[in-house]
Amino acid sequence: MIALKALTVNVAYQLNEENRLGKLKVGYVANMSVFDADFLKDDMAKIYRASTIATIVDGQVVYGQK
Repeated sequence: MIALKALTVNVAYQLNEENRLGKLKVGYVANMSVFDADFLKDDMAKIYRASTIATIVDGQVVYGQK
């Protein structure tokens, strides 16, 4: 959980953007990638082969199904 916070809330704070980035919350900008593997539960072999299903930038799907 510490790593997730380091890559989300803490980065938003460092960028002075904590009021619009870093959280999954209404009104916040959504930037994320969706993968076909569960990085917290799957074995390393499956994670190694993981593919991107979708990429979302500023709340818009820029890769994947729309």
